[in-house]
Amino acid sequence: MKRLGLILTLMAGLALMAPAQIELVVMTYNIRAGKGYHGSDQDPMVGLAQIAEVIRAQDADIVLLQEVDRNVERTGGIDEAAILAEQLGMHHAFAPAIPLQGGEYGIAILSRMPIASPESVALPFTDHSQRHPNLPGYFSEPRVAQIVRVASGELELSVINTHLGLTRDQRMEQLEEVADLIHDALVDGRVIFGGDLNAEPDALELVPVRRLLDDCYHGLQGEDGLRHDIPIRRRLTHPSDDPEVCIDYLFISRWAIDVLSTEVLETTASDHRPVVTRLSFWGL
Repeated sequence: MKRLGLILTLMAGLALMAPAQIELVVMTYNIRAGKGYHGSDQDPMVGLAQIAEVIRAQDADIVLLQEVDRNVERTGGIDEAAILAEQLGMHHAFAPAIPLQGGEYGIAILSRMPIASPESVALPFTDHSQRHPNLPGYFSEPRVAQIVRVASGELELSVINTHLGLTRDQRMEQLEEVADLIHDALVDGRVIFGGDLNAEPDALELVPVRRLLDDCYHGLQGEDGLRHDIPIRRRLTHPSDDPEVCIDYLFISRWAIDVLSTEVLETTASDHRPVVTRLSFWGL
């Protein structure tokens, strides 16, 4: 009996010493400024309500948003990130990329946890208007990376969000800059990076990021105890009604994070489908 008591005491002690775990649901979503799949003249508040419902249904803790308007005439002069945050009961931070129609157009992060140290970093871009005058103006849009710190109990992490350019030369330069930001953030601990990268999975421009972080489409922990990759046919994110390409991603730092699941959601609330991943953080 004494031996049994000792064993039970040791087991209880080991349980107390076991590392705590926190699970978070993270999403990336290009919302097309709430204008819907066709970019119609629908009331942006209607579009934002649909976007909010998609996010709410996943019970997301952190959401990386792209194509977000703030005080822009085309969407009625509203602050879209602030409205989504209010509807969802979340904190928010907005990072402008370009001035537009009396307001700003850019990217944003929503978080159930308080947001600290928001930062916006201008990324390299090429103005194609002189050499290629027939290209639409959005091929020359400036781009930014957004960085925030969030915390939940003992867990602290950096979240980096971006929306990259439409040409490979732009993305090559932009992702080199993003890789530097990721490298610096890794010094402080865990990192989540994602967004609309406008690059397909085998694109060479993604290599600098892949050297530093793990792709959430890969390495999922299966019930059989093995790691699995999501087939490419289940990663397609654009266009949302009948997707043909995978251009939206989430990446995580390699230390003490497990990917429990990753899914591309079937919805036409925007012209992109959102990507949602469930993560387990351990060793806290």
